[in-house]
Amino acid sequence: MKIIHSSVKSPIFELKKSLVVDLEVADYAFELRIELFQDTERTQHYRCRLWELDSFRLKDTKPMVKSGRPKDVSDDVLPSGRASRLQGDYGNFKAANEKAAIKIVLSDLMERLESWTGDKASLIYK
Repeated sequence: MKIIHSSVKSPIFELKKSLVVDLEVADYAFELRIELFQDTERTQHYRCRLWELDSFRLKDTKPMVKSGRPKDVSDDVLPSGRASRLQGDYGNFKAANEKAAIKIVLSDLMERLESWTGDKASLIYK
């Protein structure tokens, strides 16, 4: 699968796996979502995205009340990119297959967890 156009700067990647894990590091608890994509042309090329669900207070820019303040304010949970939580660059990496690709990313996450907490992490992948 490929789009040929001067504006297209990457191959098409297909979502292969989406994982969610709840983490608590020190006093900070959060949900981490890991998304693994595979290049549709080069089957050993992958891309991974990490998302953390964060709470945000959002203010409408329109309409405003007479005082100039937003009419509506809402507290919402939105995904924030968190690739910086890992040491590797997962914008485009090679792995033998989907299982190997996700193991690479999860191993990196486990190393980070160990460095943050001092506790040993292990992976059971069936």
